[in-house]
Amino acid sequence: MKRLHVLLFLFFGLLLFPVDSNAEQIFVCGGTEVFGEGPVSVLREAYAALGYTLVMKRVPSARSLVESNSGRCDGELGRIADISMRFPNLIQVDVPIFWIDLVAISTRKDRNIRTWKDLSGKSVSYQTGALIIEDNLPPTLKRVVKSPTPGKALDLLRQGRVDVVVDTRRDAERALEDMDWSGAVIHEPPLEQVNIYHYVHKKNRALVPKLEAVLRKMQKQGRIRSILQDH
Repeated sequence: MKRLHVLLFLFFGLLLFPVDSNAEQIFVCGGTEVFGEGPVSVLREAYAALGYTLVMKRVPSARSLVESNSGRCDGELGRIADISMRFPNLIQVDVPIFWIDLVAISTRKDRNIRTWKDLSGKSVSYQTGALIIEDNLPPTLKRVVKSPTPGKALDLLRQGRVDVVVDTRRDAERALEDMDWSGAVIHEPPLEQVNIYHYVHKKNRALVPKLEAVLRKMQKQGRIRSILQDH
């Protein structure tokens, strides 16, 4: 009897929530847990409106761009504007799907770090593959240490091996919570707020205007913000 109930549940579940087995899959690369599920859900809805099923391939941030640019992925989840200058096979979808705060983290409340220039003369760590951070660091830094994860960068800070860590607010807060460390200070205001855009490999260039139209509609309706707030 129990087995019958399970079968009936599955049967009616498929009627209520049908799976489109004919939908073409789009494989998108994305840095491991960089933005969370918000922008993934935005893109999943946008692609579904065009008849595609989004499949995420989560890889480290630096490798993600290589995979997407090579065409082994159909697109890149999200990056800053204009990375096509470095990765010419990727085409920017010109509607932001997310935004991030880049913040400086140190162990001293008395440090006045409000701009990129305020990092001058200090040793800084940041996550490998974070091009927006790399591009904005002043040339007058004492030392730069790239780290594989936000947690590793913050470990260097806790050990006194660097003066400052630069990361997204979301990643910094989550890493500090995981570390159960209250000795770090996230400086305000953020160094910069940055829009994040989806990129499509050139083999799928025909999708770009279609995606832009769907995303603009979602943006106008407030749907993108609503999805991000839910995550």
